Amino acid sequence: MLLIKASISTFDFSFIDDSIEKLIMNIEKVAALIAKHNFKYANEKQLQEGLEELFIQYALPFRREVRLSSSDIVDFVIDGDQRIGIEVKTGGGKNALLRQINRYVTHKEIDSILVIGSPFWVNNLPTELNGK
Repeated sequence: MLLIKASISTFDFSFIDDSIEKLIMNIEKVAALIAKHNFKYANEKQLQEGLEELFIQYALPFRREVRLSSSDIVDFVIDGDQRIGIEVKTGGGKNALLRQINRYVTHKEIDSILVIGSPFWVNNLPTELNGK
């Protein structure tokens, strides 16, 4: 399990090709694809809608609001070479987010998790939780 933190405003995406046929869906390339785009949003819901439009534009196989357990619902799962959980966060407390993604990484339905949000959120997260 790999936990990647990535700001939507900063990421080296020079290796990504715009052609979906050449996009091997691993977490680094998905993060790069997201970082390559500018999203205008006033709240978390609007950022989620922007991500959904991007995934549709690139024909990424995704599911939204995926239930991992009775209490855990990840914002997106991209089904590809890896099953990548994507959690969008623009507000709330850091400790609550850490507890949330710590639970997510224990589920076998996802292989890795990508946290998307403002630089404040992603720059203050560890790159690994519970050895994953």
